[in-house]
Amino acid sequence: MKADFRKIIHAAVPLALALPGGALAEVTAPEVWDNWKSYLESLGQTVTVGRQETAEGALLLQDVTFSMDFPEGTMSGTLGMLEFRERDDGTVTITMSPDFPFSISANAGAGESLDMGMIIRQTGAAIVASGDGESIIYDYLAPTISGSIDRLAIDGAQLDAAGSWELADVKGRYASERGKPLRFSSRANAARLSFDFTFTDPAQGGRFTMKGEGQDLVSEYSAVIPEGFDAQKPGAMFNSGFSSRGSAEIGAVEYEMSAEDGTDSFRFAARSGGGSFDYALADGSLSYGASDTNAEYVLASPAIPFPQIALKLAEGTMRVTMPLARSDEPGDFGLLLRLTGLQVDETIWSAIDPGRILPRDPANFVLDMAGRMRWLIDISDPAAGSAMAEEKGEAQAELYDLKVNEAAFSLAGVEVTGGGSFVFDNSDLETFDGFPAPTGALDFRIAGAYALIDNLAAMGFLPPDQVTSSRLMLSIFASPTENADVLTTTVEITGSGGIFLNGQRFR
Repeated sequence: MKADFRKIIHAAVPLALALPGGALAEVTAPEVWDNWKSYLESLGQTVTVGRQETAEGALLLQDVTFSMDFPEGTMSGTLGMLEFRERDDGTVTITMSPDFPFSISANAGAGESLDMGMIIRQTGAAIVASGDGESIIYDYLAPTISGSIDRLAIDGAQLDAAGSWELADVKGRYASERGKPLRFSSRANAARLSFDFTFTDPAQGGRFTMKGEGQDLVSEYSAVIPEGFDAQKPGAMFNSGFSSRGSAEIGAVEYEMSAEDGTDSFRFAARSGGGSFDYALADGSLSYGASDTNAEYVLASPAIPFPQIALKLAEGTMRVTMPLARSDEPGDFGLLLRLTGLQVDETIWSAIDPGRILPRDPANFVLDMAGRMRWLIDISDPAAGSAMAEEKGEAQAELYDLKVNEAAFSLAGVEVTGGGSFVFDNSDLETFDGFPAPTGALDFRIAGAYALIDNLAAMGFLPPDQVTSSRLMLSIFASPTENADVLTTTVEITGSGGIFLNGQRFR
């Protein structure tokens, strides 16, 4: 299915805030409801109330529906009861139905569709609102918050789906400050997360399962929502003054997945010592990152030539920064990929190198680069990009410079490190066939290359009569140093289009 479910998930975040929610000043029941409702409506939700009753110090709402439309479909949920009751200390308690059923329907065109129903349960939740009519803080506790799939259909075919998730010992606080702009922030903790899902396709006979558990969850979120913000308008999050930041951390995690369809099958299991994720969307730019530590992965399948593939990873980190809005000035972009301490199961090493000739040191890979670029189109509007690319044949973006802060790779005794920088001429799109002409160089240091050639020959992968020619070929592209098995080389690109490797011209 090709529907953009990232948009669906993003739209689901404010809808989920309709569920859980120190008195500084008095706040009334209507003020709390108005604050809550205004925030949801500012994010594009429609809130309707089937029946409303008021009494001294209390507001009772029945059949409260929260819904949202997005380009691919709709989502909605209904609370049977929602009560706001004032207390003597100036705070308001919020009580709601323990069950919150909601549904998502999406259609990306060409007959591809999703129809899913779920029920969220939060038995025993306690929510207290404090503050005043303009700034309200919600503190909440819940022994458990859980959800289960009620129905699931993809492309019109009903799947046999059974799935549930649960958060235990949940507590948190979120604050909503009315004004121009509206400000919102939250922080939540949960002692444990568990999930268990099974999907079976009655027509094809395929079966997919996924289950796992994580400990010590912490999440934070904040947003600034300008007046007139339209969540349904393309580009509103990039150009209207909207900003949002969020992060999540989790402790030890274990999970596994398996699938079979009668002919093929696989099983994947993983565990981690902890991980994190964060993002920031502000000033027309997006940055996000994720990390994982002390991870172990195991893959088993008849399709692979080993009983299983097992990997260990000491650290895995990814971070991306890029501008999203069209601008007259260049913005910063960056990419960081870091994989360190990667170890392969001895079964695989033994199959490749039974004589233990190659070093078994953990492998490492690092790529850290940054630069400046700007969009010439509004990338949130697909029509703008198509028109510029197809009708005018013009570039959609300009790249100004790129700096490789670090490029490193080590495996089987070979270590490569390097870095460098380039500047780009956006007025020259002919020399490199539509790409702005670069000028700059990358310098590399290569250690252990000669030893690897000797080891490959000892293993029988390289014929003995090719050892000398391989060393000679390597010396053409790299220069020796005082160390017998350390080489250096430079990749240089000139403004006129010349490409040189260790002084040898290749273009």
